[in-house]
Amino acid sequence: GYELSDALDSFAVKYNSPIIRRTFNLLGGEIESGGKISHIIDTVIKNLKNNQKMKAEMAASAITYIIFIGSIVIIISPVLFALSYNLLTFITSFIAKISASSAGIADAPFKIAAGAVDLGEFRIFSIFAVVLVAFLSSMIVSIIEKGTIRSGLKYIPIFVVFALISYGLFSFVLSKLFSGIVI
Repeated sequence: GYELSDALDSFAVKYNSPIIRRTFNLLGGEIESGGKISHIIDTVIKNLKNNQKMKAEMAASAITYIIFIGSIVIIISPVLFALSYNLLTFITSFIAKISASSAGIADAPFKIAAGAVDLGEFRIFSIFAVVLVAFLSSMIVSIIEKGTIRSGLKYIPIFVVFALISYGLFSFVLSKLFSGIVI
């Protein structure tokens, strides 16, 4: 029982969608001006299909970024920190052996001494850095996926736990690997 433009307006108001509102405003304007409605409907359908295709491409890109960031948090960062710790351990023990063997040489042109880096402090630093990378990465993933940082709170425990587990695993494997090297 309503006029067509009024029915379109009431339909557009009923649903909270800006796309529907714009579409029906265009149709209402064309009806009032006496334009070709079929051309407008075809254009709207074409634009909606393009929007759906672009949303699918954006979702695929977002998933690619999420996988990349996840691999950095779960694999790359823990491996690099575990490798750094084990290399520091190896170099410290190597320098200690060299300085002990060169201690009897009085006229050596240089002295080799152990560095001032504490292995325990570096271990704490590397664990803290892995946790920080996991925390910040969960925030980045939530921004990419949902558009807000607040939605990333659920990712924090997952990223932190998996990053620490992989850090411990890689530390163990690399320490066994480096322990086989005879200085």
